[in-house]
Order: sequence, then C-alpha cells, then structure tokens
Amino acid sequence: MSLYYDLLYFNGEKTENVPGEILGKNRSSVKLAVALLKTGEVSLYPDFTYITEILEPGDLLIFNDSLMLPSSLWAREVSSGRFCRIHVGQPVSKNKFLAEIRPKSEFGNIPGEAQFSILNSEVIASVAGRNKEFPRYVEMTFTNLNEDMQKFLLKMGEPIFYEGITRSFDYAYYKNVFQTKLGSSEYPSASRPFNDEILNRLTKKGIQMSTVTLHCNLASLERTEFQKSNVLLPEFYDVRDETVEKVENAVASGKRVIAVGTTVARAIVSACNGGSLKRVKGITTLKIGQDTDIYPLSGIITGVHDPDSSHNDLLSAFTGDQMTMPLNSMASSFGLGGHEFGDSVAII
Repeated sequence: MSLYYDLLYFNGEKTENVPGEILGKNRSSVKLAVALLKTGEVSLYPDFTYITEILEPGDLLIFNDSLMLPSSLWAREVSSGRFCRIHVGQPVSKNKFLAEIRPKSEFGNIPGEAQFSILNSEVIASVAGRNKEFPRYVEMTFTNLNEDMQKFLLKMGEPIFYEGITRSFDYAYYKNVFQTKLGSSEYPSASRPFNDEILNRLTKKGIQMSTVTLHCNLASLERTEFQKSNVLLPEFYDVRDETVEKVENAVASGKRVIAVGTTVARAIVSACNGGSLKRVKGITTLKIGQDTDIYPLSGIITGVHDPDSSHNDLLSAFTGDQMTMPLNSMASSFGLGGHEFGDSVAII
C-alpha cells in the first residue's frame, strides 16, 4: 500500500467530497498532512493555515495558473436515444478533441460511427476514432459549432466529476488563486486551500511565488491502462522566463523549490533539459515515476488522489522507497478526504 492509499481509504470508507464553503467553512479549513523528507516524520495539522509555519523564508512556491473549463456536456446518442455525458478533453487538431463518454459501463465500446446530440443546442458530436495510446478515449468532431469550443463550454458545460462526488458544483468553486488562463479540461485543484490571507502571510515571511501553465487533459486513466504506456495524455505547458529566473535564484541560494500540484511538477520536470530549467512552451507527454529525476524540485503540495492514479506514481519520485513504511504507518490513522475538495498533503 502507498501513502495515498492510506490517506484516502481509512477504516475501509471514502470521505465525503464537497466544497467546504457549502458546509459553512472556508477553503483553508481542510486538514494538512506534512511529510518531512529529511527526517521521514509525518504530522497532521487541523487546517491548511499551518502551511505558513511549515514553509521557510526563501522557499519558492510554483502555482499552475491554468483555469478549468466546465468540460462536461449532457448529450443524447442519436441512434439509441440514451442520455450520457461527454467529457471534452484537449484538442487533437482543429475541431477534433479527445473525449470520454460516460458512464463508461454503457458507452465504453461505442462504435466508430456514433453520433450524439448536445442537449439544448444544435451541435452534433461524432466519434472520429479511438485514441491510439489509450483506446478507451475517443476523438470527436463537433458540427454546427458556431463559436470556439471554450466559449461553447463556458455557456453549456458543467465541471467534470467522477465517483466520490455525487454531482458537479457551481463553477465558482473551481477557481483558485493565480488561475487566469482558461484551458484545463479537469480541475488543477492543489492550490484550492490558498486564500488571500495565507498568501499575505507567506509574502511577509519571505516566501517567493511564481507560476507556470499546464492545461490538464482528461484524468480518468486507470492503473491497468497507464502502466502499459511510457507516456501520459498530451498536455500543453508553458514555463516562462520569470519562473526560470526565480528557480535558478532559489537553487543557487540553497532554498527549496516546491510545486503546488502534480501539474506543476510535470511542467517543471518537462522543461528541465540536461540538468537545467529552460523556458519552454509546448506539449508534454511525460510520465513521472519513482526513478524520474525531479530536479530542481525539492517538494510538492498536493491533494489526496486515488491510489491507482498516475498522480500517486508521480509522488513516489519525491518520497522513494525509504519513506514508504513510516508514511504508511502514520497515514493510516489520518482519515483525509480525497480528490479536488479534500484535504492537502505537503511532502517537503
């Protein structure tokens, strides 16, 4: 078992997953588990505001500034009349998008010629073929689309949700600090507990901050699927000069560089070429695992993911085998909530 398995599943049950604001709490009220890489010590804090005490002056936090699109569309299969949800992923080419049709129990083997009518619109989505690397996903074209896909999704879509969440919530719950660049298909949620008060306290303490962009693709791959591949789904990313300079300064002065989210880790490691971080704007399919060199990163702040997800494998690049046993023994009693509205973990 991994650290994340113990964090997500305690006493054999998953925790409820709803935005804290609905329960009258603020975003920083989530619990925070901290694993110290130098000592192997794991501690639990009652709320996320304690991150201001754990981080040290000069630490550099890197956030993902990608803003999620409401990428789930209600649709009806033309031939059968069955209702479904189409999760629209990143573009494959002009007017062709990666997509998943849910529920997968009914639409997992949908034929190549299938067509779907998007509810409350004249748009028709047509299956154009299966994704070569991950054939559970399809590629779809959209006809009668009289505006670009982003505008259409903002008008007609809902946030994507999976098992563990009973429904999608208001779009406002999916907007975090620094997130200004529309493009993610799914929610880059690691920065959700950061609010203005926490950011002000971190700034006064001398914590540095910067951003990268990585537009999240669909994220429902199962272990049996991604284990067979050396890559993950392609995602656009942009590491800019300002961030490169801040990382170089932090490393040169012996300070920690901490990714806020697995998306940031993927962008930074993808942009590292020959041991140094470069300004890069492009597409990454990088799959990070235990043996991946994650320089210049020295830590990560993230949420609690499904134990069989690729996110969990990415964390092993930070923890390694030497921390598996102490993390497992401590984490089993934490009872943290998982996924986008759940609790947080800092591995530093």
